[in-house]
Amino acid sequence: MKTISINGDEYKLPTRWNELTTRQFMAISALSLQPNPPAAIRTMALFSLLGLTVNQANERKIEGETCFYVSNGKKNYLLRTTDILYMCAPLNFMFSITENKKGEEQYQFNSKLFRQLIPSIKIKNELFYGPDNALTNVLFKEFIRCETYFSQFLKDNKPFYADCLIATLYRSQKKDYNPEDTNFDGERREPVNDFLIEKRAEKFVSINPVIRQAILFFYEGCKFFLTEKYPHVFDSGGSSGGKRQDTFENYMRLVTMLAKNDATQTNAWLDTNLHAVMLAMDNARIEQEEIEKLYKK
Repeated sequence: MKTISINGDEYKLPTRWNELTTRQFMAISALSLQPNPPAAIRTMALFSLLGLTVNQANERKIEGETCFYVSNGKKNYLLRTTDILYMCAPLNFMFSITENKKGEEQYQFNSKLFRQLIPSIKIKNELFYGPDNALTNVLFKEFIRCETYFSQFLKDNKPFYADCLIATLYRSQKKDYNPEDTNFDGERREPVNDFLIEKRAEKFVSINPVIRQAILFFYEGCKFFLTEKYPHVFDSGGSSGGKRQDTFENYMRLVTMLAKNDATQTNAWLDTNLHAVMLAMDNARIEQEEIEKLYKK
């Protein structure tokens, strides 16, 4: 967190995605859906996170510099454009920054959030529960399905594929859920069933677009976490480095490698925890690289 002082009043500004509160995260998700000019994105994000509003109707010039009145609902502040730009700088963590042909900076939200801020969603009085932080309770076959839908969504930008991803991750509570049971495995959601995903996705057609966007941001952040934690898996083209249309095939090749081409072991790996599979893959890639170095010698 960074402390911002405005006329002696202190405000806390997040400096990492995982420092966002649920309210702030939802506000950023809503902001990302608005057709704002690139130059305005950071400024709007800043005031949204600080809980301030801008009164552009009362803007004025002081010594040739544009100034704006901002308010927290009780108190007004007059800020110079340079003050606002200075306060925006810590928010660069939220964006991928590129330059257009004119040399102007372009800001696009780039989520690295892996904290679960939306543990459940309610659709027409029916509750659906999501995964834990960083997808730590997700099976590898769930992840493959999510990757397939996510890649298709990035390609076609159709909400249906986003809803299928959500339907994969968010499921009803299992019938025998009992956290007091000595055999409780920590999983609240009913088992994933590939044949029910698209049918359940139909229920999410009416989901609030901001919630849909927030869940996509969460999934994007979890993917970033995985690429950082298991770099050898993703450097080899198993996910983001592979072709989007071949997502399912890319991951199946990796799981087949782990199963040592033994079809009887493939399902066992598919039903294994995502992080356990990623760790095994990462170690296998490291060993493979070491062997290749020896052969080159």
